[in-house]
Amino acid sequence: MARWWEICKPCLFGTVGASIKFSDMDGSLLGYSLIVILGGVGTRWFVCYLVCGLEGKFTRPERILMASAWIPKATVQAALSYTVLSMTKATKGMSKADEKEFGRYGLVVLTTAVFAVILSAPAGAILVNSLGMKLLTYDGDDGDVEKTKEGDELK
Repeated sequence: MARWWEICKPCLFGTVGASIKFSDMDGSLLGYSLIVILGGVGTRWFVCYLVCGLEGKFTRPERILMASAWIPKATVQAALSYTVLSMTKATKGMSKADEKEFGRYGLVVLTTAVFAVILSAPAGAILVNSLGMKLLTYDGDDGDVEKTKEGDELK
């Protein structure tokens, strides 16, 4: 199944990304989208940090790293973002004005979702990659780690 997903994933993202026409978008939409994305990601980070703290066994740096690892958004947003737009096209009996307005709403949802993927995926990867080495230390008590002759660790 994992191999099949690796084949289908570019098709999904390509199809969703191709449905966005940046020339048709209102410039203020990106500003509002950015506010929504930053608010959502910030809230998600904060809640993850708090929930990891409830466990009691994680240190502050570990909680920061776990919360940062939850920043990237991708698969679900890309897959579901087209739903509003496709529902608008499939609805029958709607007036042309309503169809146009709901189509615009669908485009807003789709644009915001794809914009979230474009911004959050690299930001999360950069944060986890750069914070991981700074925040975490290896305490050496992992019994599952085997050492090779060269000193490399293997799981």
